[in-house]
Amino acid sequence: VKPILNRCNDKANCCQKALYSVTVWLPAVYVVSWAIGGLLCFLYSVTAPDGSSGPLFYTGQTWLGIIIRASYSFFGVREKTCECNSNE
Repeated sequence: VKPILNRCNDKANCCQKALYSVTVWLPAVYVVSWAIGGLLCFLYSVTAPDGSSGPLFYTGQTWLGIIIRASYSFFGVREKTCECNSNE
């Protein structure tokens, strides 16, 4: 992000500033809308009386797994391996 921040300076023209704004805000808007949309699909499928077998349920379930995995990757959570001796 720092190289992008360094590019947006006072000497930049209108097109450069617009490109900078799109580059910075578009990913944030995408991630937030993806999170809200997936959460809505999941909640709707869980609360709907016949929703536990439809495509929204599977979309919401997949979204839940992806967001958990992405959170683990973002925060650096890893499985704890056990170094156990089989002779003991």
